[in-house]
Amino acid sequence: MAKNQEKEIAYYLYISTDLTQKEIALKAGVTQKTLSGWINREQWEIQKAANTVTRKQQVVNYLMQLKDLNDAIMQRPTGERHATNAESDKIFKITKSIETLEKNVGLSEVIGVCEELTRFAMDINPDTGRVMIDLVNEFVQHKAKQITA
Repeated sequence: MAKNQEKEIAYYLYISTDLTQKEIALKAGVTQKTLSGWINREQWEIQKAANTVTRKQQVVNYLMQLKDLNDAIMQRPTGERHATNAESDKIFKITKSIETLEKNVGLSEVIGVCEELTRFAMDINPDTGRVMIDLVNEFVQHKAKQITA
Protein backbone atom coordinates (compact mmCIF):
# COMPACT_ATOMS: atom_id res chain seq x y z
CA MET A 1 0.00 0.00 0.00
CA ALA A 2 1.31 3.48 -0.87
CA LYS A 3 2.32 5.78 1.98
CA ASN A 4 -0.37 8.34 1.12
CA GLN A 5 -3.04 5.61 1.21
CA GLU A 6 -1.78 4.45 4.61
CA LYS A 7 -1.93 8.03 5.82
CA GLU A 8 -5.48 8.49 4.45
CA ILE A 9 -6.65 5.35 6.23
CA ALA A 10 -4.93 6.37 9.46
CA TYR A 11 -6.42 9.87 9.28
CA TYR A 12 -9.92 8.58 8.71
CA LEU A 13 -9.66 6.05 11.55
CA TYR A 14 -8.17 8.64 13.91
CA ILE A 15 -10.79 11.30 13.18
CA SER A 16 -13.87 9.09 13.03
CA THR A 17 -13.29 6.25 15.53
CA ASP A 18 -12.25 5.70 19.12
CA LEU A 19 -9.52 3.21 18.23
CA THR A 20 -6.20 3.47 20.03
CA GLN A 21 -3.14 4.68 18.17
CA LYS A 22 -1.79 1.13 18.32
CA GLU A 23 -4.95 -0.24 16.67
CA ILE A 24 -4.95 2.48 14.01
CA ALA A 25 -1.28 1.89 13.21
CA LEU A 26 -1.95 -1.84 12.76
CA LYS A 27 -4.96 -1.27 10.51
CA ALA A 28 -3.15 1.35 8.42
CA GLY A 29 0.03 -0.71 8.16
CA VAL A 30 2.35 1.86 9.75
CA THR A 31 4.36 2.09 12.93
CA GLN A 32 3.01 3.88 15.98
CA LYS A 33 5.92 6.32 15.64
CA THR A 34 4.87 7.21 12.09
CA LEU A 35 1.24 7.63 13.17
CA SER A 36 2.24 9.77 16.14
CA GLY A 37 4.32 11.98 13.85
CA TRP A 38 1.37 12.56 11.52
CA ILE A 39 -0.95 13.29 14.44
CA ASN A 40 1.42 15.87 15.93
CA ARG A 41 2.71 17.55 12.76
CA GLU A 42 -0.68 17.87 11.11
CA GLN A 43 -2.70 18.66 14.22
CA TRP A 44 -5.10 15.73 13.87
CA GLU A 45 -6.10 16.10 17.54
CA ILE A 46 -7.58 19.54 16.88
CA GLN A 47 -9.40 18.22 13.84
CA LYS A 48 -10.78 15.29 15.83
CA ALA A 49 -11.99 17.58 18.60
CA ALA A 50 -13.61 19.91 16.10
CA ASN A 51 -15.31 16.95 14.48
CA THR A 52 -16.71 15.60 17.75
CA VAL A 53 -18.03 18.84 19.27
CA THR A 54 -20.18 20.54 16.71
CA ARG A 55 -20.83 24.23 16.64
CA LYS A 56 -24.52 23.54 17.23
CA GLN A 57 -23.71 21.49 20.34
CA GLN A 58 -21.49 24.25 21.68
CA VAL A 59 -24.22 26.86 21.14
CA VAL A 60 -26.66 24.63 23.03
CA ASN A 61 -24.15 24.30 25.88
CA TYR A 62 -23.78 28.08 26.06
CA LEU A 63 -27.55 28.58 26.00
CA MET A 64 -27.91 26.16 28.90
CA GLN A 65 -25.30 28.14 30.84
CA LEU A 66 -27.25 31.34 30.18
CA LYS A 67 -30.46 29.66 31.32
CA ASP A 68 -28.81 28.49 34.56
CA LEU A 69 -27.48 32.00 35.25
CA ASN A 70 -30.85 33.59 34.55
CA ASP A 71 -32.68 30.99 36.67
CA ALA A 72 -30.36 31.70 39.60
CA ILE A 73 -30.94 35.45 39.24
CA MET A 74 -34.73 35.02 39.04
CA GLN A 75 -34.82 32.96 42.27
CA ARG A 76 -33.64 35.95 44.26
CA PRO A 77 -36.18 38.05 46.18
CA THR A 78 -38.07 40.73 44.29
CA GLY A 79 -35.94 43.83 43.99
CA GLU A 80 -32.72 41.78 44.04
CA ARG A 81 -33.22 40.04 40.70
CA HIS A 82 -30.30 41.61 38.90
CA ALA A 83 -26.99 40.20 37.82
CA THR A 84 -23.89 40.82 39.86
CA ASN A 85 -20.85 42.26 38.06
CA ALA A 86 -19.38 38.77 37.79
CA GLU A 87 -22.65 37.36 36.42
CA SER A 88 -22.98 40.22 33.95
CA ASP A 89 -19.46 39.53 32.75
CA LYS A 90 -20.27 35.83 32.29
CA ILE A 91 -23.49 36.63 30.44
CA PHE A 92 -21.65 39.05 28.15
CA LYS A 93 -18.87 36.56 27.38
CA ILE A 94 -21.28 33.70 26.73
CA THR A 95 -23.43 35.89 24.48
CA LYS A 96 -20.37 37.01 22.49
CA SER A 97 -19.25 33.38 22.15
CA ILE A 98 -22.65 32.37 20.80
CA GLU A 99 -22.59 35.29 18.37
CA THR A 100 -19.15 34.26 17.13
CA LEU A 101 -20.17 30.63 16.73
CA GLU A 102 -23.28 31.57 14.80
CA LYS A 103 -21.34 33.81 12.41
CA ASN A 104 -18.41 31.52 11.67
CA VAL A 105 -18.50 28.16 9.99
CA GLY A 106 -17.02 25.64 12.39
CA LEU A 107 -14.31 23.17 11.47
CA SER A 108 -16.65 20.25 12.09
CA GLU A 109 -19.04 21.62 9.44
CA VAL A 110 -16.13 22.06 7.03
CA ILE A 111 -15.01 18.48 7.66
CA GLY A 112 -18.55 17.16 7.25
CA VAL A 113 -19.09 18.87 3.90
CA CYS A 114 -15.64 17.86 2.70
CA GLU A 115 -16.27 14.21 3.66
CA GLU A 116 -19.57 14.23 1.75
CA LEU A 117 -17.94 15.80 -1.30
CA THR A 118 -15.08 13.29 -1.20
CA ARG A 119 -17.48 10.32 -0.98
CA PHE A 120 -19.46 11.78 -3.87
CA ALA A 121 -16.28 12.15 -5.96
CA MET A 122 -15.15 8.60 -5.06
CA ASP A 123 -18.49 7.19 -6.23
CA ILE A 124 -18.24 8.97 -9.56
CA ASN A 125 -14.53 8.48 -10.20
CA PRO A 126 -12.16 6.83 -7.67
CA ASP A 127 -9.12 8.60 -9.14
CA THR A 128 -10.77 11.98 -8.73
CA GLY A 129 -11.84 10.94 -5.23
CA ARG A 130 -8.26 10.17 -4.24
CA VAL A 131 -7.14 13.58 -5.50
CA MET A 132 -10.02 15.13 -3.53
CA ILE A 133 -8.88 13.36 -0.35
CA ASP A 134 -5.45 14.99 -0.61
CA LEU A 135 -6.95 18.42 -1.30
CA VAL A 136 -9.52 18.07 1.48
CA ASN A 137 -6.85 17.05 4.00
CA GLU A 138 -4.75 20.08 3.09
CA PHE A 139 -7.79 22.36 3.27
CA VAL A 140 -8.91 21.02 6.67
CA GLN A 141 -5.39 21.41 8.05
CA HIS A 142 -5.31 24.98 6.70
CA LYS A 143 -8.65 25.77 8.38
CA ALA A 144 -7.50 24.18 11.66
CA LYS A 145 -4.40 26.38 11.66
CA GLN A 146 -6.56 29.48 11.03
CA ILE A 147 -8.77 28.59 13.99
CA THR A 148 -5.84 28.03 16.35
CA ALA A 149 -3.88 31.09 15.16
